[in-house]
Amino acid sequence: MQKINQFGIMKAIGASNKFLGKAIVSQVFIISLTSIVIGILLTYGTAAIMPKGMPFKLETNLVVTYSVILLIIAVLSSMVSVRKITKIDPLQALGRVE
Repeated sequence: MQKINQFGIMKAIGASNKFLGKAIVSQVFIISLTSIVIGILLTYGTAAIMPKGMPFKLETNLVVTYSVILLIIAVLSSMVSVRKITKIDPLQALGRVE
């Protein structure tokens, strides 16, 4: 919602709500997926350099399950922004309504 002016401009020049919705959801999906993968790599990297005596165990099933749940929550959360953006009046977003 910080980019409400940008979405208002896009709507004013003819961008459809469907296009904006797809753009937002795809961006959130890509950023979330990339972040999750980096987090998993860092977690397993840290686990690999820990001393053998350290009581630490990663179960792959749990890592995958939580990663999928996190990705689903991120995409569903982006739907809140999409819903708000579809209701934006382009003139109001640009501050032109008096």
